[in-house]
Amino acid sequence: MERYESYLSLAVISAAIIFAGCNPEVATPTPPVTTYYADIDGDTFGDPAAEHIGDDPGTGWVTNNTDCDDDASTGAAINTAASEVENTLDDNCDGIIDEGFMTYYKDADDDGFGNELMSSDGKPDNTYILDHSDCDDSNASVNTAATEVANAIDDNCDGVIDEGFTADDGFVDDGTYFDDGTYPDDFVDDGVYFD
Repeated sequence: MERYESYLSLAVISAAIIFAGCNPEVATPTPPVTTYYADIDGDTFGDPAAEHIGDDPGTGWVTNNTDCDDDASTGAAINTAASEVENTLDDNCDGIIDEGFMTYYKDADDDGFGNELMSSDGKPDNTYILDHSDCDDSNASVNTAATEVANAIDDNCDGVIDEGFTADDGFVDDGTYFDDGTYPDDFVDDGVYFD
């Protein structure tokens, strides 16, 4: 009887092996696919732009893809776990430079001079700069480095409109010149207009 049970057990095992190989519902498990990211600076945070899908490529690759600066010379101290320090870099990869340390000002007209009325704690994007001396951030030709011209605008942001120009320049406050040298009654020699 013992011999019969051994043969029976062997037959059952053999049948199970054969059945598993022929049955399409019994699948061979596939290993999970893992994505790895290059970690050139060795801070254990990977570069989302440098990925490897498949087997573990080894040293220099991690499964974390949250590093915003994976440069070996500057990036080891820059990652999502870092604390922000005042250094004009986004140390903690939150998209804002030097938050908590420096105030930046919007430069909407891209003239290199910021608007003091539009500030941010840290630099949220490249339209924010440290300067805040622009008196008209909608006009790139108006800023503290501009040359004053006779146009009824404070071009150089010094608080005086058209300084250096007189009524003899033939300027009117709508921005036009008259060839005959005439000018409106509300124009005075000191360059100030009255309504």
